[in-house]
Amino acid sequence: MEASDSVKSKRSMLSWWSWKIKPEELKEQLDNYNTLGIWKSYKGISTLLILFSIGVTIIVSFFGILPAQDVIISLIIYIPIAFFVYRGHRWAMIAIMILWTLEKGIQLVQLGNVIPIIWYLAFMPYFYKAWKVEAERRKQQPVVSSSPVQGP
Repeated sequence: MEASDSVKSKRSMLSWWSWKIKPEELKEQLDNYNTLGIWKSYKGISTLLILFSIGVTIIVSFFGILPAQDVIISLIIYIPIAFFVYRGHRWAMIAIMILWTLEKGIQLVQLGNVIPIIWYLAFMPYFYKAWKVEAERRKQQPVVSSSPVQGP
């Protein structure tokens, strides 16, 4: 492996934790918005992460660590948000970022260890990047006027 390949490899590993989107990544996300698979688009990855989190919550509840009512509340809140994140709704992406921050902050206080911080740092960059792509898409869409067109 050449030195440049090593640098590229390190950069790609760091981009996993990075909140920044490289211009070429943003362009790819925008140009291939409707064709990128769920594993490649930021909105798809964010959706999968939300569903993974729900799955972990369900598994943890089987061991009696979480009460069933917490699981039900999580399902009621996070499944619709996951659906709307996948559909590209910016409000859902903002909602998941706010809820994820609050939830991990509360867990940090309750548990007193770094596990919630690790979950936060692993998921939040994807939520943010999904929102960033949607914000850029909105900027690029033509403005549609709702006022009737006046003739000459």
